[in-house]
Amino acid sequence: MILPRLFFSLLLFAFLVREVPAQDKEAAKNPAACTRRYLVDISDFEPLAIRRNGRLEGLAHDLTVELQTRLGCTFIETERSLPVGIENMSSGRSDISLLGAERSGYAKGGHFVRLYTNYREMLVAQTSHRPDWKIENYIKDKNIKFAHLIGGWNMLDKAQEQELLKEGRLIGTPGPEGAFGLLKTGRVQAVLFSGIVNTHHISKLNMEKLVTRVEDSSERVEIGAFISKRRVSQEERVLLEKAFDEMKKDGSFLRIFSKYVSPQEAQHRMVEK
Repeated sequence: MILPRLFFSLLLFAFLVREVPAQDKEAAKNPAACTRRYLVDISDFEPLAIRRNGRLEGLAHDLTVELQTRLGCTFIETERSLPVGIENMSSGRSDISLLGAERSGYAKGGHFVRLYTNYREMLVAQTSHRPDWKIENYIKDKNIKFAHLIGGWNMLDKAQEQELLKEGRLIGTPGPEGAFGLLKTGRVQAVLFSGIVNTHHISKLNMEKLVTRVEDSSERVEIGAFISKRRVSQEERVLLEKAFDEMKKDGSFLRIFSKYVSPQEAQHRMVEK
């Protein structure tokens, strides 16, 4: 009885030893799909997120799709206002936020990955434009009212922001649409948004003849993705950062970015310091 059982055990052992390496080789050829599900908060304003006939488009959405294609993981997008997105990143309720300024509140809960640069820019109504004036001149003018994005990098330092609020000259809106509406109807004389947002809304609202752009190219802020410090492991963060880096190196990011600004402007904004 003992010999037959021993013989059977040896046969089974030999079978398992032979089959395991074969399975490992097959797995190496066909690696298992990524099972990680990333929760992605994307800024809920154009051109970062655009709704056309119920379908989501926009720069942040396109970048999410590109990440999913490269990594094979599941990326679940949710459009968020800036204050909600910052709170989610800080409290550990999102894995990735697209897109935000390096100086913004996202930095409290997230690792920053630079993608492009914004420059300090202001849109001024033609009726209030002074050809020889710089941004600081408009800020000092008591007759100029401004609109900006609540919680966003708005081209102002804290002291300027507090002074304008005290004087009743700064109106916060949850998104650019409201601010540009105030500018178009004359309730404010200037808006404080990034160049990519200005370009998009000037075209969308047919405001080319109504406004003038005033830029201070010496003041720049880096824009990119934030990866959660609490929810994303070091290994996962390295993979995500590598994917973003490869997008820039192989031209994929430039191709995506150029859908929302000119290729020349996209290239210019991608230049490192």
